[in-house]
Amino acid sequence: MPDITLKRFENPHTLWVLKEPKSNHAQFATKKHSGLTPWIGRTCDLHTLNERLAQTLTGTGHCVVVKGHAGIGKSRLVYEFRRTLAPLCQSFLGNCQAAGHDVAYLPVLESIKQALALNADLSSDELHGFVIASILDLDLSLAVYLPHLFYLLAIPSTRFAFDSSVPDDTLRAEFELALIAVLTGLARRQALVLIFEDWQEVDEASWVFVRRFIETLEEYPILLVIVTRPTLDHAWAERTNLTVVNLDPLSCDDSLEILKAVVSAAELPKGLADFIYQRTEGNPLFIEELARELLDSTTLVVQDDVARIDRPVDESTLPLSVQAAVENRILTLEYFSREALMMASVIGRTFDQDLLLAISPTPQVMSDALKSLMAHDLVYREDLNSPREYRFKHVVVQEVAYRILTLKRRKVIHHNVARTIERLYDNRITEYYEQLAFHCGEAGIVDKPIDYLGYAAQRSVGLVMIAQAIDQYRTAIA
Repeated sequence: MPDITLKRFENPHTLWVLKEPKSNHAQFATKKHSGLTPWIGRTCDLHTLNERLAQTLTGTGHCVVVKGHAGIGKSRLVYEFRRTLAPLCQSFLGNCQAAGHDVAYLPVLESIKQALALNADLSSDELHGFVIASILDLDLSLAVYLPHLFYLLAIPSTRFAFDSSVPDDTLRAEFELALIAVLTGLARRQALVLIFEDWQEVDEASWVFVRRFIETLEEYPILLVIVTRPTLDHAWAERTNLTVVNLDPLSCDDSLEILKAVVSAAELPKGLADFIYQRTEGNPLFIEELARELLDSTTLVVQDDVARIDRPVDESTLPLSVQAAVENRILTLEYFSREALMMASVIGRTFDQDLLLAISPTPQVMSDALKSLMAHDLVYREDLNSPREYRFKHVVVQEVAYRILTLKRRKVIHHNVARTIERLYDNRITEYYEQLAFHCGEAGIVDKPIDYLGYAAQRSVGLVMIAQAIDQYRTAIA
């Protein structure tokens, strides 16, 4: 546009024309790179992952188990590692979740769906054709496993009918072989990184599968990264191709650097760093949340790159845990943002925007609420190519947001989620039996959980998850 002269101004001004709004994807990409606190204190752990990746790229697969308590930095470590992978290899993220205990092979199937680019908008018939084309394009010899894959993915198929009459041990082995065949087929095209998060919530079938899968990794360029909280339930046997990375609390010096970055100050009041370090015990998420609380309450004020305490710190009002700190921040959110976060927490660690909008009484404001939650670094889009899929930044955020809800509200939202899934995904409802059983049960719906748990139990029997099937039948008749 040409320069123009405005009244009351001496000099001409340049006008700019806005041709289109900046995409939310671009805004988030900027946020991800500039809004995060600096990468501090985990260089050795990242180096270990990169060493195992280098080994994998030579054709020798490996498994790395990343262990640490809530908020210690597991997800950030995986993020920093994963964002450099694209030129070298393909990577996929599978998530375990408490509501997914009844979904056999949940993180494995999530990864395969991403690898095959299975679109949630496709009908069962369209998915059927898409899976056939994708699998045969990958390797014609994989055709023998199509019946197993369709059954695992809960996609009806008459052309590739599943024969469940074979002995249980054989059937279970065939399912595992089908999954391994697809994953190794992907790895033959390009080195493969699989990341399974929140492993402490893993389903039985995935745990059994991974133990077998690790035995085959050395023959393929596959790096398997298991991210978990410390638990006695999952003992990792010593193997030459398995590395356990235990994330310890940050040092006092590293905690100080995070604190400076969060408050945007080069100089801190005397004693503040020691006080926060003792309070947080070097937990990076807790350090961030506690620092934000001091800033938001104007207890801590920053001016000219120097932070000062403007009023006495009342220790009795400060949170004693990372969960309490996260709760305080959630409660200070704007109303619709807080509502969006709590409704999303009922759906799960990952959630679909369409589903959230459908269960909301105010869908017209949910899109803005999600943008606000992204700006507050509470949720993000894991894949910028999937604009409807969101993920909680940390499982602690989801857990706390869910806990804030009253029991009555939880039931109402679970009810709405179940009914909406039935409506939105009616043409492929078999994929959602386990989720529907969970949401209906939590909603206190009397008849539906029995039906869905029955269907889910039948699938578990078909998948030779007998103990799981028994639990589902018991729950259904309880």
